[in-house]
Amino acid sequence: MSFNHTEDSLKTLTKEKLVNLALHLQEKANSLEEIKQEISRMTMKLEGDIFIVQNVNTLLSKKVTELEQQMWSSYQYGRRESLEIQDIPSLIPDTALEDKVRDIFGSIGVNIDKTNIEGCHRLKRGITIIKLSKRKDREEVYKSKNKLKDFDVESLGFEAGTSIYINESLTSYYKMLWSKAKKLYKDKKIHTFYTSNGTVKIKLRMDSNPISITHRQDLGNLFPDIDFENY
Repeated sequence: MSFNHTEDSLKTLTKEKLVNLALHLQEKANSLEEIKQEISRMTMKLEGDIFIVQNVNTLLSKKVTELEQQMWSSYQYGRRESLEIQDIPSLIPDTALEDKVRDIFGSIGVNIDKTNIEGCHRLKRGITIIKLSKRKDREEVYKSKNKLKDFDVESLGFEAGTSIYINESLTSYYKMLWSKAKKLYKDKKIHTFYTSNGTVKIKLRMDSNPISITHRQDLGNLFPDIDFENY
């Protein structure tokens, strides 16, 4: 029996055929409703699965961030007795470098015995790294570093105009965080930035509390509109 009918052809159908046609149409309608319900159920299940996956991804991403923070913090902890001195003139020979560093420390009021120096050598870009055996010596030097602005460089045999800076010794990852903070400062998005005990700190406003930055995600949470991978 064909179910493709025009208005005129329907008039010629017997009562029995009309009943069969109605039953067939009802069956098709029921099937369509079942299909709609099944699609709705599948959609709800898919949405639920997506929600679960998103939550799992969020938890995994958070865990990865925590593990990375622990790893980078551990690396930085290994430098807790080290400092970096910027721009000691290259004309100072390596054999005299340690004594010259002790002279610089002495000029800001911190006398370090040779036995309390574990290592002293030049890095790239005019940086000299020094590792002290006592944490308190390192802290005393770092707290006194601002006295370098009144430092008479010529008294130590340096050329007039030579600037000497003492900084904390940061790992490459923490230096990257420092550079991000520096750019935020230049872009006037934060009030200030500095390091304390090897950790980058920023202040959003002059009257706000300092915020520790130990992972790129810390910056992402504060500035969600900035892509810190490429910033």
